[in-house]
Formats: sequence, structure tokens, C-alpha cells
Amino acid sequence: MRVLVTGATGFLGGAVARRLVQGGHAVTGTGRDPAAGERLRASGVKFMSAELRRPAEWEGLLGGVDAVVHAAARSTLWGRWEDFV
Repeated sequence: MRVLVTGATGFLGGAVARRLVQGGHAVTGTGRDPAAGERLRASGVKFMSAELRRPAEWEGLLGGVDAVVHAAARSTLWGRWEDFV
């Protein structure tokens, strides 16, 4: 199965992406941390940097994908409500 994992440079998304690769799936992961993206590549995950708040980014990411695991989120204790929506 071809799976897109958003937030793959984070703790949860990275764990899911690596486990899916171990299970024999073709995984593309997105995230904002290039160093973490390189570590994902070393684990067999195809890494793509993407700004998920732009609809045009999704078109390129979803082509040929069978499933999406959405693990991207703003994770902080502080911030404006609008930044979390």
C-alpha cells in the first residue's frame, strides 16, 4: 500500500512512518524539519517538505496514494487560537 504520513518528522508521525515501511508499505512522509527528514530517508521513507496549509501542496502529495495518516499538528502549550485551527 502507498501511504502518506503527514507530520512524519514528529514523534508520532515518525514512528508510524517507520513502522509502515517495516511492514512493507511505500511511505511518503511530510514535515518541516529537514534533519529529521534525512533520518526518515535513511529508514526508507520518502521525505517531502510541504506546507500543508496550502491546497496546492496537497494535490502533489495525494497523487497515487492509497491512504493518509494525518499526524501533523501544532504542538505547543502556548499560542494564538488561530494558529491551532
